[in-house]
Amino acid sequence: MNTKKLVIYVEDIHCASCSQIITDSLSKMGGVNKVNVYLVSKIVSIEYDTDAVTANRIIDRIKSLGYTPSIQIEEDVLNESFYDKKNNAEKNTLFLKFILSLVSVIILFYAKYFYINGLASFLIGIFIWAYCAGHYHKGFLYSIKNFTFDMNSLVSISTTVSLIFNSIAFFYPDAVNQMEPHWHELAMLIAFINFGRYLELFVREKATSTASAMLKMYPKFANVLKDGEIKRVSVENINIGDIIVIKKGEQIPCDSTVINGETYVDESTFTGESNPVFKKKGDILYATTINTHGFIEARVEKTAKDTLFMQIVGLVRDSQIKKTKVSNRVDRITKYFVPSILIISLFFAVFWYLHDGLNMALLALSSVLIVACPCAMGLSVPIALFIGFTRASKSGFIINNPDTINEIKDINLVIFDKTGTLTKGELEPVEIKSIMDKDKFLYILKSAFTKSSHILADNFVRYYKDIKPGDASDFNEIAGKGIVCKIDDKKAVIGNINFLKENGINIDNADEDYLLKSEFSYFALGFDNKFEGYVIMKDSLRENASEIINRFKQYGIKPVIASGDKKNIVQSIAKELGIDDYYYEVLPEEKHSIVLKYKMMGYKVMMIGDGLNDSAAISNSDIGIALKKGSDITATASDIILIKEDLSLIFKVIKLSKSIEKIIKENLFWAFGYNTILIPVAGGVLLLFGGPMMPPYLSAMAMSLSSISVVLNSMRLYRIKIDE
Repeated sequence: MNTKKLVIYVEDIHCASCSQIITDSLSKMGGVNKVNVYLVSKIVSIEYDTDAVTANRIIDRIKSLGYTPSIQIEEDVLNESFYDKKNNAEKNTLFLKFILSLVSVIILFYAKYFYINGLASFLIGIFIWAYCAGHYHKGFLYSIKNFTFDMNSLVSISTTVSLIFNSIAFFYPDAVNQMEPHWHELAMLIAFINFGRYLELFVREKATSTASAMLKMYPKFANVLKDGEIKRVSVENINIGDIIVIKKGEQIPCDSTVINGETYVDESTFTGESNPVFKKKGDILYATTINTHGFIEARVEKTAKDTLFMQIVGLVRDSQIKKTKVSNRVDRITKYFVPSILIISLFFAVFWYLHDGLNMALLALSSVLIVACPCAMGLSVPIALFIGFTRASKSGFIINNPDTINEIKDINLVIFDKTGTLTKGELEPVEIKSIMDKDKFLYILKSAFTKSSHILADNFVRYYKDIKPGDASDFNEIAGKGIVCKIDDKKAVIGNINFLKENGINIDNADEDYLLKSEFSYFALGFDNKFEGYVIMKDSLRENASEIINRFKQYGIKPVIASGDKKNIVQSIAKELGIDDYYYEVLPEEKHSIVLKYKMMGYKVMMIGDGLNDSAAISNSDIGIALKKGSDITATASDIILIKEDLSLIFKVIKLSKSIEKIIKENLFWAFGYNTILIPVAGGVLLLFGGPMMPPYLSAMAMSLSSISVVLNSMRLYRIKIDE
């Protein structure tokens, strides 16, 4: 099965019912595996089997539902200029229709002063109904065709009811007790609906502008050194291996390695840290960060589309499309909401027809249909997630799993990997013993470690960056144990003493007791079946490790260490940090077992590691957190990624998650409370007790304000303080 992902911008997605209609229809297509519709950004993401269905068939299905798939988004990155144009075009059209409707209200209300007779008023009413509300009628016709109902259905039926009543009053006044037609009320109803939609789009645009601004941060051009000349080229034309020149104040165009010069770089786009970071030869530069001081040259390691920045943009977009359990429950409710409203509105219409005649019946029918639009309900969860996840990415972390925001408050145990998590992971050799020639010894290790993903290997390679490695063939890395490969056609085994024994290396001349008692990490080399020496590397605790552990304890969260390191090393760190439960010399699969053990004991477990070697443990914990390592974050199996290697970010995650959950609850309370109260009011319940009847145009205003209030409430997430 060849699975492919299709991401489409659909400009006329307006409400939760639209999302549900598209999801249900596409899910029934053979070959379509997964469908996600994101209401806020109007994106539809489809995973499908290319052997069973084509992208064109999927697009045609969306068109058959009455929607307009405007653009296929390549590589999951939205063309922001296109989006802006589409959004502005929709806003401008709605505003024009609002102005036309408003002018018509004035003309129709003061018809006699404008010498407008009854027939002219009728024609103006028809025009306003057909043009200014035409897009709703078009959507309703498709709804009938597909036997689905959404916001368009409610608006179209309501405005059509008003048109029919006024037409009856004009042509057959006897049928409505000689009542005069009120064409201005039809125009006012349509004016308020369009103005409400315009305001909603405007507020949504403001709410999502921070997310849209992410891509606009990317530099368009860069200076490339070619044939001794500096040329200005588009970043899209920069290739791996190109030499780029970055002057003071310029953005880094691609992930690259410094080859000449020293400077300070502002990395706040990733970490939120305002202090510039010193960069020298051999250090990594990340795209979109800013060179704040000197002149540097760098070698491109990743093209623009593969940079860490674009990975973050992709992950943020993916997380914004994902749905929470709450989202799914709301979707199930909205699926039946519109049909239920149609039944309720008919109930009120029949009731008032029997008690007060056709006029009141049509008035109640129209008011209920308008006031009960499901927009506020549909926006309640996704707009809060959208803004919350955008805030997260700007604060130095990415929330991969939206359900994390509901589950993090229940965590009562955290398991730490040691190396690179509680410690800095910046290991340096403190002792080298080589039986063979030292240069050859280091060459063999560098050759093998160049292909390894282990943190010890990574640090060794970085420390000995000037040694040119050879080719390591038949390379096999056993997680948690070591490496077996061939270098210069001879077998090399790298790992602890036991691993060398398992692979037939004679260790008679190894100082086994000394290595086992060392307080630091080590690895030994067996080459051509002989023990050839060892390297001891020292790591140190992160400066705030003790503070982090104490804060977890204050939160009522029990800390645990699970490390592949030796007993004396892990024991020493656990004692220094005041951690009672610790596990040493554990393999990655054993960390997974430790997670399951605590879960079976009733704990809600958070696992914090590097996201790669600890992937099984992280993915099976209740919440998995990975610290970014290097410039690739797409392979992590975690719920949360810390872009900045700072464990204190976890407390920002906790605070932001609680804030998002609180906002969602407020939004849902408002949306459901609004419908619970205003549907009976629009149906005329107050009239039974001597109160007023809500006219349709006020229903339209109330409907718009409900959606706007949900968006404005969610925008508070941009301002909520998450620093403690």
